[in-house]
Amino acid sequence: MNNQLWLELIKKGDQTAFRELVEHYRPLVYRTVARFVTNSDDCSDLTQEVFIEVWRSINKFRGDSSVSTWIYRITVNKALNSVQRAKRRNWYSGLLRVPDYREPETRADETATGLLRSESAQLINQALDTLPGNQRAAFVLSQAEGLSQKEVAAVMELSEKAVESLIHRARTNLRKKLNHYYSLSN
Repeated sequence: MNNQLWLELIKKGDQTAFRELVEHYRPLVYRTVARFVTNSDDCSDLTQEVFIEVWRSINKFRGDSSVSTWIYRITVNKALNSVQRAKRRNWYSGLLRVPDYREPETRADETATGLLRSESAQLINQALDTLPGNQRAAFVLSQAEGLSQKEVAAVMELSEKAVESLIHRARTNLRKKLNHYYSLSN
């Protein structure tokens, strides 16, 4: 089913069409949320919140952007709000924000390479946590989600130049934060 037909049916209250839309966009939403929050329960909860918001605000969607851009926008806003709430409450867990991540079983033969990858991912996630919200969102959407600067600009409702600047500042800040670790490991 195409997006326009989905929207028309959902606006009329068709729950089957809404379920199809949710099933289609759930992987995108979950993957994006997982770049911002620390555990799978939070990812699932936020994913559900995104689709509740989609259902509630479907009649406000004017079609100025694509459905996926609109859903990305809701997802990023929900994720950033969650991160801000967590920071205010000083919640932090060192878990990786990688979809389907599982702690490796404790085994004597676990490789040093696996440990280094895990440590590097944790350091990168910690550095991402320190970025201002807009820098983090722009960086995650472009680098982790693979969106073009034009697409990121549409999601964030910014100009392409502003997105380019945010990504550049995010890279600069990440380089500064990670420089010591990576210069020692070379």
